[in-house]
Amino acid sequence: GKPLLGVSALDALARVGEAEAAGRRIATWVDAWRGEVYAALYDGVREIEAPVVATPDDILSRLRGTPSFLIGDGARTYQDKIREAMGEDGRIAAQPTPLLAGIIATLGGVLASAGAYAPPHAIRPLYVRRTDAELVRDLRATRTHV
Repeated sequence: GKPLLGVSALDALARVGEAEAAGRRIATWVDAWRGEVYAALYDGVREIEAPVVATPDDILSRLRGTPSFLIGDGARTYQDKIREAMGEDGRIAAQPTPLLAGIIATLGGVLASAGAYAPPHAIRPLYVRRTDAELVRDLRATRTHV
C-alpha cells in the first residue's frame, strides 16, 4: 500500500554531470563487463538516446565529432580509449564514479512532488542485455539446427 517510484541510475549520472558538462552532450557509461558498457545519451538531463549495452568502440563511433561529457565507472575504465577516439571532443568527469544515493533520492523527491507514482507492476528493472541463460539457450538452438 505504499507509493512507488522508479529512478534510473543512468538518469542520476546525467544529473550529477549536468553542471560540469558545460553544454556538451552527456554520455553515461556504466561498466557492463565483457568489454561492454551500459550507456545512454542526454542533452542536459533529457534522454536523447535510450540505454543500450554495446562495446565502447561502437558507442564512440556514434559520439565522434560531437563534444561529449562522459561520466560513470565505464568512462573511467575506458578513459584511454575515449581520449584516443575523441580527443578534445571527449571530456571525462573529474569524478567519474560519483555516489548516486543522494541524487537518486532527490530525483525521487521531485517525482513524488509531481505525484508521479507508479503501480508495483509498472516498476521493472531495465534489462538492456539478454541474460546468460538466454544467450546459452540460443547458442544451443543454433548449434542443433546447423
